[in-house]
Amino acid sequence: MRYDKVTVIKKVDSGTIDALGNITYDTIEIPILARLTEWTAEDVDVYGRELTTGGRKMLVKPFYGIISMQDQIRMGEDVYSVVEAKDLGRWILLIVKGYRL
Repeated sequence: MRYDKVTVIKKVDSGTIDALGNITYDTIEIPILARLTEWTAEDVDVYGRELTTGGRKMLVKPFYGIISMQDQIRMGEDVYSVVEAKDLGRWILLIVKGYRL
């Protein structure tokens, strides 16, 4: 089984407020290993062609911290936004969306 190195980019509350009274956020980067999987015909029916052409499906081992929809995944030079995260017990299935060039 081949794993690729990816980075989870999480937004965390910095504990400060800007001049307009908005909460400011910092980002932390968590390196993890991910297993990329292929889209099936059923996936295309469920998620649609738009997501499956520019997105990816990956499995990651559970790690400290919960992946949320505000998080991003960086793989090489590409940055993907998390569309869906499913806890499968031994694995976490991530559906991520990128942008086609």
